[in-house]
Amino acid sequence: MKKRMLTVLTALCMTAAPVCATVPKVMQTALTAYAVESGTFGDDLTWTLDDDGTLTISGTGEIYNYYPNESPFSRQQGIKKIVIKPGVTGIGNNTFYNCPNLTAITIPDSVKHIGKSVFACCPNLPSITVSAGNLDYISIDGIVYSTDRKTLIAYPGGKKGTFLIPDSVTSIWAGAFEGAELLTEVTIPDSVTGIGERAFYQCKSLSPITLPDSVTSIGEWAFGGCTSLTRVNIPESVTSMGRGAFEGCTNLSSVVIPGSLTIIEYRAFTDCTSLTEVTIPDGIKTIGGAAFEGCTNLSSITIPDSVKSIVGKAFRNCTSLTEVTIPNHVTNVGTSAFEGCTNLRSISISNDAIAVSDNLFKDCTSLTSVTIPDSVIRVGEHAFEGCTSLTGVTIPDSVVSIEWRAFYECKNLTSVTILNPKCEIKNDKSNFCNSNNDKEYPFAGTIYGYPDSTAQAYAEKYGRTFIALDSTTTPPTKPTPQVEAYSTGDVTGDSII
Repeated sequence: MKKRMLTVLTALCMTAAPVCATVPKVMQTALTAYAVESGTFGDDLTWTLDDDGTLTISGTGEIYNYYPNESPFSRQQGIKKIVIKPGVTGIGNNTFYNCPNLTAITIPDSVKHIGKSVFACCPNLPSITVSAGNLDYISIDGIVYSTDRKTLIAYPGGKKGTFLIPDSVTSIWAGAFEGAELLTEVTIPDSVTGIGERAFYQCKSLSPITLPDSVTSIGEWAFGGCTSLTRVNIPESVTSMGRGAFEGCTNLSSVVIPGSLTIIEYRAFTDCTSLTEVTIPDGIKTIGGAAFEGCTNLSSITIPDSVKSIVGKAFRNCTSLTEVTIPNHVTNVGTSAFEGCTNLRSISISNDAIAVSDNLFKDCTSLTSVTIPDSVIRVGEHAFEGCTSLTGVTIPDSVVSIEWRAFYECKNLTSVTILNPKCEIKNDKSNFCNSNNDKEYPFAGTIYGYPDSTAQAYAEKYGRTFIALDSTTTPPTKPTPQVEAYSTGDVTGDSII
C-alpha cells in the first residue's frame, strides 16, 4: 500500500508545472488523508513521515535529483519539520521544493553537496540550520553559504523584507532565492560575478534590483516571474544571459540591454506585458525564439545592423507594435516571428532574406500591402493568413513555391501577381481566398500571371479570375500605402538555428 501511494503521489507531482504553486484544493484532502509514511532512495537511504509532520531521512549516500515539483515531498501539506540524519552526504536538486508548511530543517555534518533549488518555494521556512561541524556549509542568520562564504546557497522563503548580500559572496547559487515571495529588496555587492539559474525566480515582491558592473553571467530564468520588478539595467560586464531570464516580469517597463551580449536568448522577455520600448544594441547577432513574445505594450523596437537572425516567435503577439525596420544582412526571420502583431502596419526587411517563413505575418490584421524582394524563394504556409487589410501582393520570379494557405482568409485581397511561370503553387483552393464561407473559399480578386503558367493553371482549376501578362504588360500597380516586408525561415522557434 505504501509503495503504491508513493507511485501515485510522484506521478501527481510530475504533472505539475515547475513553479511555486499552492496545492490545489482538490489535492489537499488526498495528500493529508493519505500521507506517505515511509519510502526509500535507492538501496541505502530511507525516510519516514510521522503523525506530527516530522520527515526523517536516514542512511548513507545522496538523495536523488528531482525536477521542480517532482519530489515525493513537494506540495506535501503534512511536512512541518525535516530531520536529516548523519550519513546522508548530498541533497539533490529540488528535493524539498514547494513544501508549503515546512518550518524547520537541520543539515548534518555529513552533507557535502546541496543541489539546485533544494529549499525553493517553502514560504513558511524562516531559517535553515546547518550543524556546526559541517565542513562545506555554514548558516548565518538562517541563510546557507559555502564555508568560505563565497557562494550564497539558500535563502529561506519565510524571511521578510530587505536583504544585503555580504560582500564576501562572489556567486549566487541556482534557486538560492527562488520563491521568496516576502523578499522586497536585495542589494547585490560588486563582489558578485555570477547569478545562477532561477536564483530569484518568482520573487514576486522584489523591486527594485541593481546589478553591479562585476556581474558577468545571469542564469536561465534568474529573474523570471518577478512580477513587481519595474526596471532593470543590465551592465556591460554581462556577457551571458540565459533563457527566460526575465520572462513573466509583468511590471517591467524599462530594460537596458548591453552591447556585450551577442544573443538575446529564448524567452528572455516573454510576457513582459508592461515593456513599451526596447533598443537592441549593436553587437547582438541573434534575437532568440519567443524573446519578446506576448509583450503586448511593446510599441517600438530598434534592431541594429549587427543582427543576422530573428528566430521563430520572437515578436509574436506584440499587439502594440506598429512598425519594424529590419536591416540588411538579416537572412533568417523565423516561423511566426510577427504572428498576431495586430497593429503592425509597416515592416521593412533585408534584401538578403530568402523566404517568407511559415505563419510569419499570420493575423497581422493592420498590414495593408507587402513587397517581397527578389531574394525570396519561398512563401511559407499560412504566411499571410488572416491579414484582413492586405489588398494586393506581387510575388517575384525568384519565388519557386507558394505553400498551403499562404493567403488564407485575406478578406480584402483583390490582386495577386505571380511572376515565375513555373512557381509551384500548393494544390489547394484555400491558398488565395477572402474567407472560409463553409469551405467554399471565395476569392473576389484577380490572379495575374504569364500564359501557360502555373498561376493560370491554378486559377482555372479553382475558378479564379485570371489575367495574362506578356512581355509588354506591366503588373498591376501596388496599392498604397506600401509596406515592404520580406523574411526568412526558422521552423522551430526554439533559438536553435
